[in-house]
Amino acid sequence: MIAGWLEEAHGTLTFHELEQALPHLTAEALEAIRMHFLPEVHKAEVGGVPCWCNTEAIHLPEDFSEKLTTVVDTLVALDEKVTAANLEFALNLLYRIRFRKEYALKDNDTFMRVCANHYQGINNDFSKRKKSRAKANDVLSKILGEEANDKSVPGRRMRSPNTRFRSLGVPIGAELVFTKDRHITCSVLDDFNQVEYDGKAWAISALAMHLLGGAAENGFRHFSYQGEILWDRRSRLERVGQQDEYQAEEMPPAYGQKAEGKIIGLEGRPLSPSTWRGFRADGTNPRVAVWARRVENGESVEQIALESGYAVSTMKVMVSNFQLYFKVCRLNGIVPEGYADV
Repeated sequence: MIAGWLEEAHGTLTFHELEQALPHLTAEALEAIRMHFLPEVHKAEVGGVPCWCNTEAIHLPEDFSEKLTTVVDTLVALDEKVTAANLEFALNLLYRIRFRKEYALKDNDTFMRVCANHYQGINNDFSKRKKSRAKANDVLSKILGEEANDKSVPGRRMRSPNTRFRSLGVPIGAELVFTKDRHITCSVLDDFNQVEYDGKAWAISALAMHLLGGAAENGFRHFSYQGEILWDRRSRLERVGQQDEYQAEEMPPAYGQKAEGKIIGLEGRPLSPSTWRGFRADGTNPRVAVWARRVENGESVEQIALESGYAVSTMKVMVSNFQLYFKVCRLNGIVPEGYADV
């Protein structure tokens, strides 16, 4: 459940939200859950607020995997140990910044886990780390009485993919109505789960919790679009097999989208699908558009990050992705999806 909340919150969840959602658990119990069942989640302060962050959600440079692999392979060739200190030193030189400070990777285990996830070679301890994590996941699945990838196990509860506005065909800017009070509405901010209510951005589940007095809820069960509850809409689309159709229509041919993997980056090489999705997610996000406009008008990223509750490094990457999105669109002859006037 916590992993699902993290995904809905784009990888960062405040500890206060966790305490509110799970009031029967002590801080010690939550920490034990994080350590034993959520190895990809680390603790960090975002805008001075204690948070749980998913390691996989950290916005890293586009070429991080490539540069990291070069660093690791070079260390191995020189018969040097692949340690956190050696990796940090090399990355500082390559990026000309204090890399771990810039990306809030102060914890050694978290830093090494990020590096292991992004290493693309085969000749060092990171490969063993990946196998160890896979083995640990298998053990965890057996503890829970599940075979992770076996859908045929009787009684196996398969976790459904997280609901997203784009998979429901709900566009950015659409008005959603709270089912308990039709006078309460919010508007969709992105393709995923962010909405605007009372001048503030919320994850839809966090807003539902707020409106319902703190109980842990799935927000898609408590808001409707065009008279249909979002959760019912998801069920209907799954029944009639239209969910893929909506996803295919997410960016119509009129906008000139190329197949993923064939988008050319500024360096003349094809962008990876994940990099293009990152550019596109931030480039079409109205909140990021406002931040980018403020930066262009001379405001500091640090001040905007402080107001918004984001880490400075995350804010910089999101604004950079916003700008890169439009540059890559121009390079590839793609008409941007909105906010092109910013």
